[in-house]
Amino acid sequence: MITLKKVVTIYGGNSKNSRLYGLYKRVDQYLVDNHYEHHSIFVCDLPSDALIKGNFEDREILNAHKKVEDAEMVIIITPVYKSSFSGILKTYLDLLPEKIFHGKTVLPFAMGGTNAHVLMLDYALKPVITYLASKNILKGGFIHNSQIEKIHEDEYYIKDQAEERIVCELDRLEMYDYRGIEV
Repeated sequence: MITLKKVVTIYGGNSKNSRLYGLYKRVDQYLVDNHYEHHSIFVCDLPSDALIKGNFEDREILNAHKKVEDAEMVIIITPVYKSSFSGILKTYLDLLPEKIFHGKTVLPFAMGGTNAHVLMLDYALKPVITYLASKNILKGGFIHNSQIEKIHEDEYYIKDQAEERIVCELDRLEMYDYRGIEV
């Protein structure tokens, strides 16, 4: 019997009307195709009042936390703004319990307008992930804005180089058991 790995994707974009959402859709399709049990948290859909005011008791925030608690692996997808991850993602990460990533493998993805933004993964996002107690943070993938094009309302074209990078990073999930130990 195959045991499914439980994955939660935290989408840190400000809307679902962007090339970043094309990256999310590709990650989601990979998880479906490879039979992961997965859930998504769209931070932009969480109550803004609860995020901004740091309402740790909001029901929707607590429901999102439960998805993270139940996951064995976490994928974080964020745009890069001013050399850091999105503010909306930061507000959600600030509400997460301090050790919520303990024992979880975390895979970050970022999308930005210049190749210099790749440094954001190591210098801005990974320290926060470490603070949330993940000891197994995968390399992660950076996708340049020009590598994903929106074709129609909900259809995206991902250039070959970006597609290879996305799949390569997602394939790394297969190398770890639910505790983040390489198998």
